[in-house]
Amino acid sequence: MDPKTIERLRQIIACIERRSRTAVTRPDEEDTGPGRWAGLEREDGRHSPGLPSEALYPPCPSPTSVTAPAAGVKLLTYHLSPGDYPSLGDCSADDVLNLFRDVGLLPGVADCASSRDLGAPAPPVFLDLETTALGGAGTLPFLAGVGYWCEGKFVVKQFLLEERSAEVSLLENLAPELRSSLLVTFNGKCFDIPVLRDRFILSGAGPFPAPGAHLDLYSVARRLGRKPGYTWSLGQCEARYLGFRRTGDISSRAVPALYFMYERERDESILKPVLRHNLMDVVAMASLAGVFCDIMQAGTRSSSDPEALLGAARIHAASKRYDRAKACLEAALAYPYSSLGSTPEFRHLLADVLWKLGERRRAAGLMEDLMREGFLDKYRYARLSAYYERSGDLQKALAVLEYALGKLTRQTKDGKLTESLRRKALRLRKRLYGMPLRCVPPE
Repeated sequence: MDPKTIERLRQIIACIERRSRTAVTRPDEEDTGPGRWAGLEREDGRHSPGLPSEALYPPCPSPTSVTAPAAGVKLLTYHLSPGDYPSLGDCSADDVLNLFRDVGLLPGVADCASSRDLGAPAPPVFLDLETTALGGAGTLPFLAGVGYWCEGKFVVKQFLLEERSAEVSLLENLAPELRSSLLVTFNGKCFDIPVLRDRFILSGAGPFPAPGAHLDLYSVARRLGRKPGYTWSLGQCEARYLGFRRTGDISSRAVPALYFMYERERDESILKPVLRHNLMDVVAMASLAGVFCDIMQAGTRSSSDPEALLGAARIHAASKRYDRAKACLEAALAYPYSSLGSTPEFRHLLADVLWKLGERRRAAGLMEDLMREGFLDKYRYARLSAYYERSGDLQKALAVLEYALGKLTRQTKDGKLTESLRRKALRLRKRLYGMPLRCVPPE
């Protein structure tokens, strides 16, 4: 192929990137991401440390070594320091195990006290694939990036398939890296792991080295909840949790086309954007794993995302870890630039957590405010009435039930709930006025 045709193909790829939604910020997202907060300053003129800034995307480092473990396979190795990437910090096996336990994605892990109980004293392995398609039996993984912590450095290994006939060699060299008791991916449950499992079978490379436990960070991101202006893609999670957007990156749509160009031209410079994209995906997962662990513990790195703290509190409350749920909710309330704490959903959850922790007076105050504003959930009227009854204020307890009956009769067809509240109201009227139940007129 002549040089003019090659240049034309590269221009087409660049045009695809300009039009890609994942490579360029859409106009309706320009004021909803980190750039919107970049101009917010404190009174002393300094930027708030909890707010994301318009940090430049880190440059792609050169590989420490380039070797050929087999014919048709190239291995590129990188050694990164924590300061080479925003929020990159050592994430041990116990940290990932705690995230497993907190989020509850794998029930069997909850019984393990530490990574050694799971048989995982080694650090977790982060995996990301680049393939020739986005699904199907013919999908070929031509680039596999794995990362793990070793002696204070984050080591990334990229296995590049130079010849399709060497697929078995690539999989055989990749298999030892996957034999970890803790494997971390992003959407790997639906894509990376099924692709590798199929290729191990179809290529005859042997059985797939299934990990002892697999943590999909995409599932964690979804459980932490949505934030206006962000999706759950890896690039958007970088913008939301790490505070910057990628610049000069390619989208997954262009990756197969670039590999096909490389196969035809044998020009390694064509794959440089793909190698950079894969490297940054692996490092981003390591950073996000640490940030997600911090959010679940209501740590300092979660202070700029109250929506995620609400999601973490919801997860803890569902698992009856009410003290940790309270810590997450109070951390979200401390954030000065959010109105999340005034929403009915937030106050309902906070009231439930406080009630379970025995702080009944504060919980009753929240529920009374919600009732006054017309937002109290229909199932919490009985709880508020019971609180006032135990406090000796029978008039107030009865008033709550009468208000609930008047409202629910007009708004809901839940006859079982209405009948339960009516019986409680009848019992309170009898205690107050000594009236037999048969003399009480129906509502």
